[in-house]
Amino acid sequence: MQRLLGKRVLITGTGGGQGEGVQALFAAEGARVRGCDVTPGSAEATARLLASQGFDVGGHTVDLGDAHAAATWVESAAADLGGIDVLYNNAGAARFGGVADMSVADWDFVMRNELSLVFYVTRAACPHLCSSRGVVINVASVMGMYGHAGIPS
Repeated sequence: MQRLLGKRVLITGTGGGQGEGVQALFAAEGARVRGCDVTPGSAEATARLLASQGFDVGGHTVDLGDAHAAATWVESAAADLGGIDVLYNNAGAARFGGVADMSVADWDFVMRNELSLVFYVTRAACPHLCSSRGVVINVASVMGMYGHAGIPS
């Protein structure tokens, strides 16, 4: 239907799973999409497949848990697209455990890869989104509502 024709979209975590699928959906609706993933080559592979179908997409390997790397990716994508209309925060990685059993290293990993990366990307995208009156879409796992049976309460 091309409901998003010409919209400039950034999507995190496009190397597989939901992010890969969402990038395909946005592109099929006419959006120009730039994606990224921490797994080397995965976002690029997704983008190559979609580009071979005629879509305006790109993919980059980037560790969004690094504030500078996140800002660099956003600025590069915004320059390439001429702005940003949509930021779709999808990337994340977690370690699960009860509070008494979780190490400080595991806690730091979760905070970096579930919260900090969303903040870093959103902070960098804000000026572009304010200029275009764009939107931020934050997604989360169903685990946030239902938890995990293997974790003691």
